[in-house]
Amino acid sequence: MGPALPRSRGRCRLAEELYDAGAPLVSAHPIVRTDAEWAPFPWREQFPALEMRFERVLRLFSVRAYEAQTAALQRPDVRYIDPKVRVLDSGVTTTFAAWPKGVASLLPVVDNVIVANSSGEGTQLSVTTMAQFLEAGGDAIVRTGLSPARYFVPGEAPRN
Repeated sequence: MGPALPRSRGRCRLAEELYDAGAPLVSAHPIVRTDAEWAPFPWREQFPALEMRFERVLRLFSVRAYEAQTAALQRPDVRYIDPKVRVLDSGVTTTFAAWPKGVASLLPVVDNVIVANSSGEGTQLSVTTMAQFLEAGGDAIVRTGLSPARYFVPGEAPRN
């Protein structure tokens, strides 16, 4: 298992270089070819020391996948929200999306949701985890069949 660690680091570096070069996405999830089929790559078990690096690459490519999906699915009655990436001071890469409260939206799966509540007195922002957001919305928020996954959040049509 010792020699595999540098090899995996090389794959992470290659994935980062492919991302930077704008290479097309094959899968937002790590996969590996085994015999005659593709299978999930168990990187967490095999390379736990590289968790932050794998998570960064996964988030970068998933954001790109959502951006491509948004470009293909535009409709005037629903806001398609793209995720953004933020690297924390600790080095952890996170994703977030800003949802305008009350607007019908297709929300991507992210780490955190920023809720923008606009009123006559300005806009107030609050931050919640995706799990907390989904729990607060209950049955009103519905997972779609889109891939990458999005949740439909009901509301009024966006004003453009």
